[in-house]
Amino acid sequence: MDNSELKLIHAAKNGDSGAFAALYAQYAEQLYRFALYYMRNPADAEDAVQDAVLQAFRSVSSLRKEDSFRSWLFKILCNVCKKKLTENKNIITDESVQDNPDLCNQESPGLDHAVRLTVREAVAALPPEDRQIVLLSVVAGYTSAEIAAMLGLNAATVRSTKSRSLARLRTMLSEECKNG
Repeated sequence: MDNSELKLIHAAKNGDSGAFAALYAQYAEQLYRFALYYMRNPADAEDAVQDAVLQAFRSVSSLRKEDSFRSWLFKILCNVCKKKLTENKNIITDESVQDNPDLCNQESPGLDHAVRLTVREAVAALPPEDRQIVLLSVVAGYTSAEIAAMLGLNAATVRSTKSRSLARLRTMLSEECKNG
């Protein structure tokens, strides 16, 4: 984390909404991508990010460690996504995923639409905690130690869950490749 980001965090903690907006701008794409993978629906992902950012804005003054702003923000987003999925119990159809350009254009522009859709469906098939760990690692770029701190788990548990989940994804995707 560079010094300019720390200054923005300090200013945001002291009530500077412009500083908070600048911080949000740095993480907006990562937050949305994480929420989109987690929620599987663009409207729900946007709502989750909006709720998480609003919650973070309201409580930024209580942030204890300025150098953990990013993980704090993602932890809030994780909790909002979990809560929304529990409340809504949304079932997203393949048609809604296929009709959504956001799911196909955000990341991995070199990948074919069907491949991205297959990967997204495989990730969605993981158990919720496993999916959360994989997304925090692969999409958001956190280390096992950072994920463990966010989720209140042991780092070794995070590493083994991630390894097992990625192996499961490889198996699902290789079977999909063989079948079609």
